[in-house]
Amino acid sequence: MESYSPYFVIYSLWKKDVKACLDYPIILKDFKNKKGFQYDIPYEKHRILFDDVTDSVKTQTLLPFESDISFKMLISVLDEYSKTPPLGAASSSYLQAALQEAKLKIALFIGVAEAQSVLEQINERNWDVSHFKACGVDVNEWLKRLQATTSSRDEFLKQIETNKQDKKISQLKSSDIL
Repeated sequence: MESYSPYFVIYSLWKKDVKACLDYPIILKDFKNKKGFQYDIPYEKHRILFDDVTDSVKTQTLLPFESDISFKMLISVLDEYSKTPPLGAASSSYLQAALQEAKLKIALFIGVAEAQSVLEQINERNWDVSHFKACGVDVNEWLKRLQATTSSRDEFLKQIETNKQDKKISQLKSSDIL
């Protein structure tokens, strides 16, 4: 029997094109049923189960589905996600750094001051240099690239607007970050 599972997913919109944005998510979180197992909804029972599953999913999600999202709320969700496995077990890893980079870029969307604040937090971390190297990334070059990103906000915002106009994205229901 074929089935599906709901996920909470956040993708970026700041990469060079929509395909790159959709390569991998910032957050990918499954939802659990009352027994603590991941939902596995048979397609043939979709109509019967959908409303109950939707209500359950809404209680497990920290972000609203029908309104705009505050910057603080979104950062809080990212911070909580950073504490979950496997990220929580490797707080100085490159995987954690990639999440912090997304946090920086979300902050940059709001403003340069917000981005600078996140960048300061990133610079204060004691990153696992060996894990960065294993992922093919130099920590110092990565930090320089982040600084350069905060210096080119107009170009960054233009790329987001370009990606939002793509037919795959423009037809989706959306919320704004306030």
